[in-house]
Order: sequence, then C-alpha cells, then structure tokens
Amino acid sequence: MNIIAGLISALKYTIQNNKLTSFKAIFQQICIQLSIPLNEKADIPDDYCDSIIPPLNDNLSPKKCCVLSSSNVRLPLPEYDEKDILHDGYVLEALLAYAVHEGNVFMLRYIHHKTNMTITNRLIAMILRLLPKGKNVCHKKSIPAFMYLLDHTTDLDSVDDEGRSLLLMTAQNAGATVNEQILLQQILSNNLRSIVTGIGYYGKHLKFNESSKPIANRVNIRVVDYLLNEQRVDIFSRLEELVCKTVLEFCITLDLLEVFKQFVLQINDASRIFKQEFNRFFKLAFENNAHKIIVHFIEDRDIPLSQINNIAGLISALKYTIQNNKLTTCKAIFQQICIQLSIPMNEGNDIPDDYCVPIIPLLNENIFPEVCCILSSSNVRLPLPEYDAKDILHDGYVLEALLAYSVHEGNVSMLRYIHLKANMTITNRLIAMIMRLLPKDEDVGHKKSMPAFMYLLDHTTDLDNVDDEGRNLLHMTAQNGCFDKRYIV
Repeated sequence: MNIIAGLISALKYTIQNNKLTSFKAIFQQICIQLSIPLNEKADIPDDYCDSIIPPLNDNLSPKKCCVLSSSNVRLPLPEYDEKDILHDGYVLEALLAYAVHEGNVFMLRYIHHKTNMTITNRLIAMILRLLPKGKNVCHKKSIPAFMYLLDHTTDLDSVDDEGRSLLLMTAQNAGATVNEQILLQQILSNNLRSIVTGIGYYGKHLKFNESSKPIANRVNIRVVDYLLNEQRVDIFSRLEELVCKTVLEFCITLDLLEVFKQFVLQINDASRIFKQEFNRFFKLAFENNAHKIIVHFIEDRDIPLSQINNIAGLISALKYTIQNNKLTTCKAIFQQICIQLSIPMNEGNDIPDDYCVPIIPLLNENIFPEVCCILSSSNVRLPLPEYDAKDILHDGYVLEALLAYSVHEGNVSMLRYIHLKANMTITNRLIAMIMRLLPKDEDVGHKKSMPAFMYLLDHTTDLDNVDDEGRNLLHMTAQNGCFDKRYIV
C-alpha cells in the first residue's frame, strides 16, 4: 500500500510540474502494480496542440469552485476527498481528474491513450466530481483539458436515465466553467422549437449556481439575437413547428418567462403587443398554468388582469402566489375568483399589507412532528370535506380550501386578506375544517403553519364553545389537526 501511495503522490507532482519523463516512468509502474493493461503500441507524440478557446471576456470563469455540494448529482459517483491517497477502485479516473485540475492536457491525453480508456459522458461527470472543490480552488486553467474530454467523448449527445445531457450534468456537477460557445452550438444546432425550449431548459439549471447565472443570461441574449436578427424569425406569426403558435405564445405555454422577456426586449416594435394581445396572453397563461408569466404581467408590467373564465386555472395560480408570496397578483386573482363564483366581497375594507405576525415562543426546537401526524379521518365525526390532492376545484368550499392552503404555507398575510376580503367568520368548526383540508401526505409537516394557525385562534368567535358531542376546539384539534396542542391551552 505504501508503494502505491508513494507512486500516486509522485505522479501528481509530475503532473503539477509538467515533468514528462518522470511522469511516464511512474505511470507505467502504477499500472504494473495495479495490473492495469497498457497499450504498448500507442505512439503518443509530445507535441499535442491544445485547443484554442476564445472566451467572451477575462471574467468568464468563477474565482473559486462554484459547486461544493453533490446534492443534485444523483449518480453513484465517488466524491473528491483530499484525505484519499489511494483512490481504490478508481485510480485512473482520479489521475485524469488531477490532470484536468492542473490543466495538463498532454498528461491527460497520455493516460487516456496508454490505457485504452473510453471517454464517455458518465466518465466526464465522474472526473468533474473528483476535482478539488476547496473554497479557494478555481478551475479556470482546467478548461483546455475539459475541452479535450468533450472532443473525445463517444456519446456527447446521449442522455442519462433522468434525461440529462452532458451539458446539464456539467452545469450541475462541475466546478469547471461551462463554455458559452459549446452551449450556444448545442442549442443552435436544433430546430426552432428545440432552440426555444433549450434556452429555458439550460437557463433554469445554470441558474442553480450563482456563478453560472451570468452565463445563462448571456446565452439567452445571444440566442434571441440570433433568432431575430440572423434567422429573421417573425415572433408574431403562427408557425407550424411551434404547434401553430407564435413564438411568444409558445413561451407562455411552457412558462418560459426569461425567454419571453428577452424576445419582448429585443423586438424593434414592442408597441405591436396591444392590450387585447395581453388579454389573449393572460387566457393562454391560465390555461397552461404559466404562473411566472402571470405574475410578470401583473407585477412587473402592471397589466390589469382581464376577465378569466377558468376557475381551475385561477385557483392554481392563486395557490402559486400564496406559495411564493406574490401579494399583488394574489389580490387580483382572488377578486377574479370571487367574481366568477359570485362570492360577495368587502369592497370598502382596507387591508394593510404590513400585518405583524405574532412571535410564537417555542418550548423546544423539536416540538413539531417531522411529518403530518394525523392521516386518518376515522375520529372526525363531522361532515367535513377531506384533503384530496386531485381536487383542483374545491366545489362548495373553495374559500375554506384557500384558507387551508395559506395555513399550510404559513402565509399569514394572504390568510388574513382572504378572511377579511370575503367577510368570513372564523369559528371552531371552520378551524377544524381547515385542518382536515391541510395536505396530509406522509412527507408533509406543518411546522411553518403555526403563525397562521395562531391567527385563526386569535380571530375565532367561539373559542370556548363545544359541539354536539361536547368537544371544544382543543378536542377537535387533537382529533382533526396536527398542530401542537399546548398553544391552544
């Protein structure tokens, strides 16, 4: 073991300091010791020419490794460990990773050819996970070596079991900078439909990492510029390859907000998008649950919400605003729902947005169950509707379902808005009903719901009353909900 450890350590030194003669001798010794077959006939010239990579600017690469977490790898790959000196079971891959880290293309190439290794997308993903990822580590110098891997992979266009291409795995699993030109070439080599979806798809995943967000933005700009000014795509014409939709309509159906915004920003005559056009856009957005687009229209572009005859779409969008705390859009959509369902509204009620959420003193940090603790309704003994994940209309109890969703998300402001705008009376029975309408999946907990639950307790009109079975709110809470009961006492 000591011999192998010493050989690997010495080989890394030769890679780092570009000592080619010593590198070749030590590498052959490692292969002999580990019974790794060598291609004795392989003629590997010393004068390999590195690819010339034209960066857009000198600040393209992050100053340090941008991905320190492996939470989104979702592949059974070994991780970089600075204490690991033997790399048992993956020594060749670890040496390739070290060559990439040092930007030593020749030695990377030598290992590749001398051992007859096949470079695949999975191998590249593995190498990326084996790169050093310390806080002060940068991989800017690694790009030429990374380009070598891309040039020699045998399955560049393939996808893994989750449908991820090499580019996407690179965005998720590397510290190496994604080269913009490669990304552009991959996106622009497709038809119009794939180009538009590709910008949104890759942009979404690139924005997971702070350092790759500028890359996503620049690619978005360049692709749209290419389509408008080089391909002369008319974004107002309905195109067969976009399922007889215009480019803007197609973006809306897939909720590609950033792509939509970029097209609107770059068109020469934005005035062609008239008010009636946005009315049609709204209708399309609600039909396709394009929630980000809806919020953008209302909050960023200040476009009044037109009449929408789509209750399922309105409810779905309202839940999105509750979940993401988009209060302005929430108000507009809630009023539409009330109009459509003939629910009386308190038109004169001024509901300030700055409601102060009460501070709840916890007895200890582990006071709440990790998951919902009441999945059964066997002891409810009240004619109450139950939570159903497939129920999107909540026919006959839509207000109660929206209150329940606000409680579930812990959004006190929107809970309060619905309560006051609809002139609802909060009672013990209503609270019990809300509890039964809370999501009760096995992986759902309600810890964040406590402030909203406290709001209900503070505003119930019959806190001390009992039902026909003599049960007060504490009893019903114990039977029908999973909040900590000590807050009721």
